[in-house]
Amino acid sequence: MSHKGLARHQRFLPSAGAADGRTAAAKRAPITPLELQKFELTPNSLDAILASEILFAVIDKHRALREIEQALRVRGQFLFTDYVLNQRGQEDDPVLRAWAKKEPLTPHLWTAQEYARILAEYKLDIRITEDVTDTYRSLALRGWANYTEAVSETELDPEVAACLVQEADLWTRRIAAFDSGLLRVYRIYARKKAVDKMLSDW
Repeated sequence: MSHKGLARHQRFLPSAGAADGRTAAAKRAPITPLELQKFELTPNSLDAILASEILFAVIDKHRALREIEQALRVRGQFLFTDYVLNQRGQEDDPVLRAWAKKEPLTPHLWTAQEYARILAEYKLDIRITEDVTDTYRSLALRGWANYTEAVSETELDPEVAACLVQEADLWTRRIAAFDSGLLRVYRIYARKKAVDKMLSDW
């Protein structure tokens, strides 16, 4: 079987591999850096595509999802997690704007319902649409707590310390956006349907 994981850039490859390692299929999947706004995939070439917190930054999601659908073989699987807007009309809320200002990639948020509608339009059978915000939030806070404890008695290089301050600020804003209820994290799993054939096609 042919699998592929999508990463934002070459420098994201190690973290993307770790994130997608949640499943056995992901561990075998090559992680491919892509030009976010105009990536292309070979049609009918993949059995599974995995993406972690990346589609939120794509401007033309219609084109991106169509590219993914066309790359999947019949019954191919598409699993992704993404930051989503809780509901349309909240984009200018100060909490969301504070988060977006520090996010490394400019957010162009959809709602989970918008993802579901377009995936269905592209003949992808949606099996799971799950709000995983609470789990995602807990894992992030636990990770920071474990790291803080691990380096509590270590003198950090000034450059590393500065990077950690920036990262901590980013995660503080993410957590605030989650806690406001305006920003959510969803896990969506879909499979490509077989094309229905009319009797006249035989």
